[in-house]
Amino acid sequence: MKRKSKSFWQMPVSPARAVSVALTGLLVLFSIFAIGCRASLERMAHRETEKRPVSQDSRYFAYPDSELVMESGHDRWAAKLTEAPVRHQNKSERPEFRNSIDFYGKIRVGYEFAGKTEFGDVYVVFIEEAQKQRELVPIVLEGKDKMVVERKGLKIQIRKIRA
Repeated sequence: MKRKSKSFWQMPVSPARAVSVALTGLLVLFSIFAIGCRASLERMAHRETEKRPVSQDSRYFAYPDSELVMESGHDRWAAKLTEAPVRHQNKSERPEFRNSIDFYGKIRVGYEFAGKTEFGDVYVVFIEEAQKQRELVPIVLEGKDKMVVERKGLKIQIRKIRA
């Protein structure tokens, strides 16, 4: 008794089955292509980050590309928050990042970096007016622009550095 064998490459009996087999094959090819593209993009991004010079001090910050901006009328002052660290004689201690400026000899505004947390970078901004008590404003920078305070025409904000 001779049996008729079906060839593997033989066309399926139902047209719906043929379409389903073709779509499955296309889906497999598309998945392989997408995985290859993603891996290629990840390699390119990794190479780009390796090329950028990294400041020794940026390891202390979650968001090292931030600045404190103070505006009053037409005057504007901006300070990169990772600049001007105060270095201690003992090299094992963490440097302190702080700065301040006087506006018109009446208001003194400054900041001090408190530390990096899982929530972002923590800063303390202080505002001193002549013959008034110093005001402290704690800020947690989460990578988005933040308005710290606005009063008497003086705006203070922490924001990402604009390229």
